[in-house]
Amino acid sequence: MIPTGHTHTNRLIHETSPNLLQHWHNPANWYPW
Repeated sequence: MIPTGHTHTNRLIHETSPNLLQHWHNPANWYPW
C-alpha cells in the first residue's frame, strides 16, 4: 500500500529495505544501488 499525501515518488517505492523506503517520496530520482 502506498501512503498518500506525498506529491513525489521515485523508484525506491518498489524496494523492500526500510532504509530505502523512507526516501521513496523524495523529489530526487534515486537509484537503489
